[in-house]
Amino acid sequence: MNRKQKNKRPRSRAGAIWFRFKKNKLALVGVVIIFIMSVLAIFAGVIVDYQADVVEQNAAIRMQPASGDHILGTDSYGRDIFGRIVYGARTSLAVGLSVVGLALIMGGVVGSIAGYFGGTIDIIIMRFMDILLAIPSLILAMAVVSALGTDIKNLTLALAIAHTPQFARVVRAAVMPLRGQEYVESARAFGTKNFRIITRHILPNAFGPIIVQATMQIGTAILNISSLSFIGLGIQSPAPEWGSMLAEAREYLRYEPTLVLAPGICIMLAVFSFNRIGDGLRDALDPRLKN
Repeated sequence: MNRKQKNKRPRSRAGAIWFRFKKNKLALVGVVIIFIMSVLAIFAGVIVDYQADVVEQNAAIRMQPASGDHILGTDSYGRDIFGRIVYGARTSLAVGLSVVGLALIMGGVVGSIAGYFGGTIDIIIMRFMDILLAIPSLILAMAVVSALGTDIKNLTLALAIAHTPQFARVVRAAVMPLRGQEYVESARAFGTKNFRIITRHILPNAFGPIIVQATMQIGTAILNISSLSFIGLGIQSPAPEWGSMLAEAREYLRYEPTLVLAPGICIMLAVFSFNRIGDGLRDALDPRLKN
């Protein structure tokens, strides 16, 4: 063993994950794209004037081409396209993260219970999840939104319910192999309550597949948000949202393709980026890929 190998320190777990993650170039591209979108969303109020550029209509400047005052031009109501894209990023990312966070909580709870206790409890819970899985998530979300009304809170809840079964299955699959491990049996022997065993001993060790699923579901949630808004069951105009922007601009596709291409490309990049990041995390967190 030479001196260089002898002095080389082993990587920490976080360092090893990052080392494997950065090998995936598309995942890094996804991180950069989401970072840029996040910065634009956070500082949207500094970049553009919400009331004047995003909401208020101005027929005098409608359908103007790109210029110094309007980077991407204006839409059919005289609103700045770039400003609506930026605020649309804030809406899509915020709602997407909220949907996945709520679905992760609900799916994590029922999946943990099903995977840890097994037996009849597992059968009842997972058969109900199978029923929800049999319904396409977008159709299920449309039904919930139609019943509750079309606002952001109801949209978030509807999509969270639609995404819950996927998280429940992933969490259950991650918990089941761990419930019989020696450290879990030792915790039971010491009288540790089931809730503490699940939250302190099992779920932290099942973190990998759960975070990968969550990352990929953000992209799916953003796509579903845009789809519902496109058909009039999501976020309504004049509130800026990429799907509703597509719906308003579709009749001008031949004459002003920028109106359609700008929000469409944003949706595509957001979904692509979260999927690539999820792929990168999956490979980085897979212990079989350790050097």
